[in-house]
Amino acid sequence: MDTIILALQILLYLAGITILVVFSVVGVRVIKLLDKTDAILDDVDDKVKSLDNLFDAVDKVGYGFNYLTTSIIKKANSIFPSVFKKKIKNRKDDIDE
Repeated sequence: MDTIILALQILLYLAGITILVVFSVVGVRVIKLLDKTDAILDDVDDKVKSLDNLFDAVDKVGYGFNYLTTSIIKKANSIFPSVFKKKIKNRKDDIDE
């Protein structure tokens, strides 16, 4: 009976040592993977930050174009109000008929 208990203790010790070694190896690999992932994310973040200036320039051009077209339309409406009103009146007359 004592030999069975001694054999089971040895098996448990060996299983514990094996599990400890496996977890240590897996832990080291996970740490390496996280370091590589962190380096990749830093690289991507730097590249995205370098594109911020481009997107800001595109926004400014878009806002400028919007302002320009809006001001042209306002000026055209103020210069030619009768032309646009006649077209609107003609459309209303056509709808009523």
